[in-house]
Amino acid sequence: MQALSRQCRQSRRPSQDCRQCQAKVHGRLLELSVPTERCPHDRAGHCLMCNYGIGQQVTDLRTFSAQVRELLCRYRPETLLLSTNGSILDDSCLPPAAQELLLAEAAASPARTVILETHPETLREEKLALVKSHLSGKQVILEIGLESAREWVRDQCLLKPLSDQVVERCLDLTRRHAIGVQCNVLAGIPFLTLAEQLRDAEETVRWCLAQGCLAAVFPVQIRSHTLLWLLHQMGLYTPPPRWALIWLLLRFSPAELSAVDLAQYDTDEWPQHGLLECDVCRRPLQRCLEQYAAGQTDRQRLLTEFVARQAPLCGCWEGLRTVLRPMSSPSQRRTAHRQIQTWKALKNASIL
Repeated sequence: MQALSRQCRQSRRPSQDCRQCQAKVHGRLLELSVPTERCPHDRAGHCLMCNYGIGQQVTDLRTFSAQVRELLCRYRPETLLLSTNGSILDDSCLPPAAQELLLAEAAASPARTVILETHPETLREEKLALVKSHLSGKQVILEIGLESAREWVRDQCLLKPLSDQVVERCLDLTRRHAIGVQCNVLAGIPFLTLAEQLRDAEETVRWCLAQGCLAAVFPVQIRSHTLLWLLHQMGLYTPPPRWALIWLLLRFSPAELSAVDLAQYDTDEWPQHGLLECDVCRRPLQRCLEQYAAGQTDRQRLLTEFVARQAPLCGCWEGLRTVLRPMSSPSQRRTAHRQIQTWKALKNASIL
């Protein structure tokens, strides 16, 4: 499966987005993506759902610093998210000198909160000490791609080699350095049924909250040049409908929802004709998710009132509730059986 994932990525061309700093504004949050050549996990064929592109390494530090400074001065964010197509604190993605420049510019910015997107395995004592030395006057949060609290789901369903031991070491390090953590939680993991996908996401969010972490729910995106894209093209994978996100978020109390964000809910890559999502509810669902992500209202009340108002207008909400009865947690045995059936389908299509 890992070899097939690498094969799916072979035809990609370098992306301009990965060659210079990119800025996306979400209210008072600025997401600043800095250029790197390629994520090592991407090169190895890991993470069957990811395609953040290939670009070029930062070599001209003066130009890099000027680009970052200009964007920070232009947008003056309250919250700054520093991301890349790899990992901010990985020396193979972003050279140490570029990391220091980036942290120095973030320190000089008006942002009160700085979020660093990084892989758990890149965390070291010296890296966190570097972060704290530059950003001592700001709230610092590390954003990590946990995806699922189950190690076998990460490994078997996502090709993501992230062990529980590495996750635990990461959390221990951040606690010692008084740095917050936000875990990304994937909704729509392949090879699981819709009910299992939502139960896994719910249990993962609850695990995150129990660890004192924030959680960000990421609905699966179908990205080109990925193994997941191939499965979707062959009819072997269907992403969850937006109603599934409403159902998932309503499982939590108002206090819990204040620590559960929503990301990548507004992409144009979301399939327009999916299961349990129709022309009547699609746009209202999108607006509701946008309001939730903005976080400017009582989130549970927003969701409850939306369901009461929108559900009677089509059968999608009730259809989803029917599909989700009964609920079940992911089963490694059942998942392995589905994967065998998937590989048979790929073999019959002369792909394997």
